[in-house]
Amino acid sequence: MAKSAHKNQLAPGISRLSRSKVFSKRAAYKVAKESKPVATEAPAQGEHKSYVKNDLVVALTAKPNVMSQALEVRKAKATHKAQRAPKLRQSITPGTVLIMLAGRFRGQRVVFLKQLAS
Repeated sequence: MAKSAHKNQLAPGISRLSRSKVFSKRAAYKVAKESKPVATEAPAQGEHKSYVKNDLVVALTAKPNVMSQALEVRKAKATHKAQRAPKLRQSITPGTVLIMLAGRFRGQRVVFLKQLAS
């Protein structure tokens, strides 16, 4: 959720709704995907149109695009970093009372037992 209203956030960067709840609210699964335009056939040899000539003039007189390198999307380099378990704050120790900030049990108080290996 890049853009969200302040009423939908519990804290900066923490959404009030879970990812699945936002997906169902947006109803993205109901929206039909747009189809790509189908290429049209060129006119027959006897049906020469003026737009073909105009396109040729534009193509021959066009200056090379200086921004072409900037418009190219670079492929991200693959990283081979090891997956590590996220580190917890030092103040979070077994037995600490925490408050859930998102999801079904938001606002509920819980007791931290241990951090899972995953």
